[in-house]
Amino acid sequence: MTILSIPRDYTLCTNSEEVKKELLTRFGHTKYYRFYREEVAVMPKDQKIFQNIFEKHGIAEKPAYTCFTEEYNWESTVSK
Repeated sequence: MTILSIPRDYTLCTNSEEVKKELLTRFGHTKYYRFYREEVAVMPKDQKIFQNIFEKHGIAEKPAYTCFTEEYNWESTVSK
């Protein structure tokens, strides 16, 4: 798992409202703000989504990560 620190410089770009709107549309308010407040880890598939949205809106900088952890995903082993 990786904790994502959403780059604050995206708010400085001219289309910051469009970027935020797309992030909110894609992740929903709850998940977006959990990422923003660093309450939940950002999985690799979500990291790619962030990167793609930033690139789409002309933000070349890759998102900065505050920490990296390697943990076992217990939920994937639970029998259903």
